[in-house]
Amino acid sequence: MAIQTISSLEEFTRSITSQKHVVIDFYAEWCGPCKAIAPLLQQLEDQYARQGVAFIKINVDTEATRTIVQSFEVTAMPTFVFLTNQQEVKRVKGANTSELKAAVAQLVANTATSATESTESTESTDAVITQEIDSFIPTAYEVLNSGINFSESEALNVAADSASLKQLFSLTAASGEVKYFKSDTDSQLLCFVPLLNKCKVHSLLIKRAAELPYSNEDDLQHPSQIKVFSNSPGMISFDDVNSNSLKPLHDSVVTFEGDSLWAEIKLRFVKFQNVNSLVLFIDGEDEDALTVLDRIVIVGVNGESRQHAKIEKLEE
Repeated sequence: MAIQTISSLEEFTRSITSQKHVVIDFYAEWCGPCKAIAPLLQQLEDQYARQGVAFIKINVDTEATRTIVQSFEVTAMPTFVFLTNQQEVKRVKGANTSELKAAVAQLVANTATSATESTESTESTDAVITQEIDSFIPTAYEVLNSGINFSESEALNVAADSASLKQLFSLTAASGEVKYFKSDTDSQLLCFVPLLNKCKVHSLLIKRAAELPYSNEDDLQHPSQIKVFSNSPGMISFDDVNSNSLKPLHDSVVTFEGDSLWAEIKLRFVKFQNVNSLVLFIDGEDEDALTVLDRIVIVGVNGESRQHAKIEKLEE
């Protein structure tokens, strides 16, 4: 069966959400190495498709796929990106046949292993996170984190040893040493979160740290306040937030009920229609302490793709 070539953002979203393991081939028509390795990729698809691995191709020079290419920060062709539960687990740059074969074989091995693992394992991918938040997601709504354009995202006042913004919105349960998202010089954080689709946003889910990490230099705290701004063309400043020159669409306390690690921030749905970006201002009670959090999940409904100008050719 011929490998599917993605022609729209909606088609891409359906492909990666309907399959657990996906191999993405970013290619260009003018790329010689792309053409040279194409027969091998087709052989791998024929060999592994029945073992739960989906293969898709994305032409980097089409307008419809520009935002996808930018989101994955593809800079050379061919580039092969391996996804498990919509999260990148491996990347191969160039027409390296042996590395490509090994990466696909490893993905299949992970498929077999994950089928026998308990969902309680801390080394599982998104099974743990999905189970934790399932009760917060109403019927007909979905998690929108896979539609974040991380190539244009930004965060302010983030500590040098903090988890990245991409990790903050990841649905992959941490394995090994846990890193939290942490403010730097004071309690405040700002996150600019552009979306690939125009979405309807229903709520935000914030996960606190299970245990605040030890620090002999700084006081640490959980988040206690959030302000949400919509459809900003880029990052705003702390002065904009603190001077009230920009009015948030949502402003509330962050409450963790009982022993729950998760706080649900219900938004006024009528105010969050056709959302193409969010700016999240997060604060703690003590302005001198650093604010620490584990995860943020966006819940809503995916809408139409945003239009962008034609992508320029990328160098091999």
